[in-house]
Amino acid sequence: IPEQKVRARKKNSNELPSLSGFIVIDSQLGIVGTAGEINPIANNPLLSVISEGREYLIPVHQDIILEINKKKKEIRINAPEGLFNL
Repeated sequence: IPEQKVRARKKNSNELPSLSGFIVIDSQLGIVGTAGEINPIANNPLLSVISEGREYLIPVHQDIILEINKKKKEIRINAPEGLFNL
């Protein structure tokens, strides 16, 4: 996650922020669920999103995660088409 996209993040921190409980909002679908933890898979971390009792894994990539607002506890994403239709 690019540092400039994380508001209120500590400077010089190499750790991924804890996003558990944040509302996840897709640019096309609106609110899609609640964030869980980030699975720190090497070179491909995945954000867990819980929606209607199902878990979806979203790549932590600057083209997908558009903004993280810690103050509002919101994550704005641009999910790949069909991701939440699986």
